[in-house]
Amino acid sequence: MDALYRLLIFVTIIVCSFTPAMAQSEPGPMADTLLLDNSIRHGRLPNGFTYYMKSLTKDQPKLYLNFYVKAGYNQEDKGQLNLAHALEHLAFETTENFPLGLFNTLEVGLYRFNGSTGSKGTNYNFDVPINNVAILDTAFLWFKDIATGLTLSDTDIDHIREELRQEFLLKNGKDLNKRFAEANLQAALFPGRKSRDHFFEHLKAFKPETLRRFYKDWYRPDLMALSVIGNIKDLDAMERKIKETFSDIRPHKNPRIHVDFDSIYFERPSQYVVVEKPTGATSSMHNGDVEIQLFFRAPDVAEKMHTLDGIKRLIRLQLLIALVSERLNVATHAYNSFYAGAFDPYTYGDFPPTLGIKINAEHYETRTALQQTIQVLHQLQKYGALEQEWTTIKKERLQSINNTDSAYAKYWVNEIGNQFLHGQALPSNKQALLKKWLSDLSLGDFNDFVREFLSKTPEDIGIIVPTGDKALSYGEQEIRSRIKNAFKKPVHPYMLPETPTVLMPVEKTVGLKEKGYIDKGIGESGARELVLDNGIQVVLKSYIPSPGVYSDKIMLHGFSPKGASCASKEDYYAALLAPGIVKNAGVGAMDKFMLKRFLSNTSISVSPYIGYYETGITANAALNDVEKMLQLIYLYITTPRKDQEAFKDWKLEEQKSYYNSSSNIIQADFYNAIGEITGDSSVRRNPLSSKRALQGTKRFRGIKQANLDKAYEAYKSLFGHAKDFTFLISGAFAMDSVLPLVQKYLGNLPDISDSPQCSQKPANTDAPSNGLSYHEIPPPDYQMHNTSYSLRFMSKASDMDDWREEIKIRALGRIAMLKAWSLRFEKGYSLYDLSASGQLNKDKSRYEISINFNCELKELPLLRGDSKKIIHQIKSGQVTREILQKTFKELKSAYNQTNATTPREMQHRLYNHYRYELSWVDSVEAENYIESLTLKDIMDAANVYCKEENLFEFVMKN
Repeated sequence: MDALYRLLIFVTIIVCSFTPAMAQSEPGPMADTLLLDNSIRHGRLPNGFTYYMKSLTKDQPKLYLNFYVKAGYNQEDKGQLNLAHALEHLAFETTENFPLGLFNTLEVGLYRFNGSTGSKGTNYNFDVPINNVAILDTAFLWFKDIATGLTLSDTDIDHIREELRQEFLLKNGKDLNKRFAEANLQAALFPGRKSRDHFFEHLKAFKPETLRRFYKDWYRPDLMALSVIGNIKDLDAMERKIKETFSDIRPHKNPRIHVDFDSIYFERPSQYVVVEKPTGATSSMHNGDVEIQLFFRAPDVAEKMHTLDGIKRLIRLQLLIALVSERLNVATHAYNSFYAGAFDPYTYGDFPPTLGIKINAEHYETRTALQQTIQVLHQLQKYGALEQEWTTIKKERLQSINNTDSAYAKYWVNEIGNQFLHGQALPSNKQALLKKWLSDLSLGDFNDFVREFLSKTPEDIGIIVPTGDKALSYGEQEIRSRIKNAFKKPVHPYMLPETPTVLMPVEKTVGLKEKGYIDKGIGESGARELVLDNGIQVVLKSYIPSPGVYSDKIMLHGFSPKGASCASKEDYYAALLAPGIVKNAGVGAMDKFMLKRFLSNTSISVSPYIGYYETGITANAALNDVEKMLQLIYLYITTPRKDQEAFKDWKLEEQKSYYNSSSNIIQADFYNAIGEITGDSSVRRNPLSSKRALQGTKRFRGIKQANLDKAYEAYKSLFGHAKDFTFLISGAFAMDSVLPLVQKYLGNLPDISDSPQCSQKPANTDAPSNGLSYHEIPPPDYQMHNTSYSLRFMSKASDMDDWREEIKIRALGRIAMLKAWSLRFEKGYSLYDLSASGQLNKDKSRYEISINFNCELKELPLLRGDSKKIIHQIKSGQVTREILQKTFKELKSAYNQTNATTPREMQHRLYNHYRYELSWVDSVEAENYIESLTLKDIMDAANVYCKEENLFEFVMKN
């Protein structure tokens, strides 16, 4: 039941979600002024309940049901902090028709249903398999219970207190002071938002009756809607079902007024607030930047949102935000610069429509940062956008319209949700109308809007200041005077920054000759295998990918089985961190800013990495950009740029990233410690992941030790041995078009003679011998607010190439995951973040079955016992038929031909085959094997691998 905590592009916010604007309090038809697509059947019942039905002709396996309530954080009274969210959680507990809770009624994980709470609304969704009348009835009954049948007992309310606390801790990281400061700033600037001061105390102490009052006030039919989207076979029957289910909900006789906080925001005077952010032990080394947020109001957008003209105004504002964002990005393109960016508070934060500006700067540079940011706006206001800028942002927006497929349910779920909760117009043929309007919109018309909109200074100003910083004394008059003065300073017409047109000079590319190769023919994978003259092995897999992400891209992954383990102890961190240092500096004569401008006109993505056991580079690009992609790989390996200022900038940004990190730091520290105990130094599980190879406090300590010269020495050494590398290239391409480019660029990569002498495989591939052990990991330097726990069974894989055994291990993990949810929804523990898995750790040649979660320390003893019971139940065959079928269905989906030929999965299969010498698994054979599996097979595997001598437990707490 994840809340919609959607992050802003350039600013972290605490709460975000849905916006209502349809102020329809009387029964009857929809308001005439609110445009709605005539292909949607909709209506309003006499009690005020609204419904939408959209039938799709494209075959889809599910009906997508969404139940909306225009009641969120904004409707909370004093003393009701976070109770809208609490109510959402309670909808999954005891209800009138589901006394055991929805999860326990339907077998956990067998159907997709969820909930999310935001500042202006709550959404409950349920995806119903097509033609499954029984589950459709269940979904309707649950929605009806949400409307009128939540029991809200003291026991249930007390149960979800700690559950909500766990969710908050997971989503807001270790630096809670920063999150509370952001919430306080929002509360001061925007009506309806709430301060989070004393959040935990309130969560623990609020009275059940206070929550029941919120439910009584706001969960009422005139603030509710249901949307049904998908292959609806009989619209009349569906409409009758809706009316029969929801017509008898009684309307309130004296309903509370549903306040329009957006209108209050636009009518109130300009706001100015300075919020203090206490600095705790975790940020003592870096006191933190001063953060300035500026907001330019757009009341005309909010006023017209219910019309097509209002949607056009919103898009025009969003185009301006994109333009300002790019201008500020260019203005701060310098190492060790302050940060300034534009963001869209309405779309990505559920705030009133505004242009948001965020500035982060050290206290000594706030004056300069503010002045330069305002001058960028003044320059744009005076001279407008350039033709080339306009063409770019307009093209990108048109492309996003073209890429939105209205044949799929997701489009209509979003549009209908925006219509009911945001009050956004949804006219017939909306995409076509907006596409034509935007295509016809001229630069002149857009610049007229820009000049008018930016002719004013920002109405609202918020500043977050670390404790002790002199910026705490900034007065409103001082800051507004600075802004006005900056707007008065003369500015010159804007000139686009120079964008390189080529990565490599023509004479350089001409000088690279196509190297020879040995053709080893077609391998087991169906790919063509070559060995270039410099020793590089090349695998070329030409095929037609399954539709989806990256299906139009050529995927590449080059790897060597030698990593940071080859470096000396004192150079270990320098080696692991070197790729990040290099990427921050650039390649050849291009710093990272010039390189970014060049790549902005391409489809290319390239990322080098170094792990403990492996060095490599991943990349993807459209077919017409493949040569440039290979050029960039060549440059990253042969001529990484080295720059002291870039290195200093990298260190500072890394430190800021650590101090402002999310909860992933806690998780990373926990798993790093487990790796050290179990002899697993691998820091990169998924070779296709863009995540940094080393994370957490371990990375932060490495940053302090990193030496620029040592980093480049390690980088060049590990990337300088061509014969150690294998390059996997897959996608829809003609062999004769790609092979010559491979010969030219990969064939000329160097192979230096002083190859590091180290094992190509981990020295110890056995599972740890001291099973049945309990390990308390020393607490981190920062304060933890909960306890991390992991139960693991680890045993040596006698045959890593036994893919059938790996499938059983994966099935074991999935069953454990489905059963682990009972710890939360059946046993009633205060859990939110929990997971279970079964996997083959290929670097250590061992099977690992685990259950992991964060919990309250007082519940840990019982949770440990119940986690072990789950494993015991699997070993003894206490697994329901539904869970077993769900597990096998998901495994078949993972191994089927469609999934096996997606670009990512194809690269993953090629990697496993060539990196670890695993057999190439045929999709049909794998599906047939999964089809043959029985409960006894899973029981046998559990009894083999989940023995007591293979058991390890890990705990990290304060």
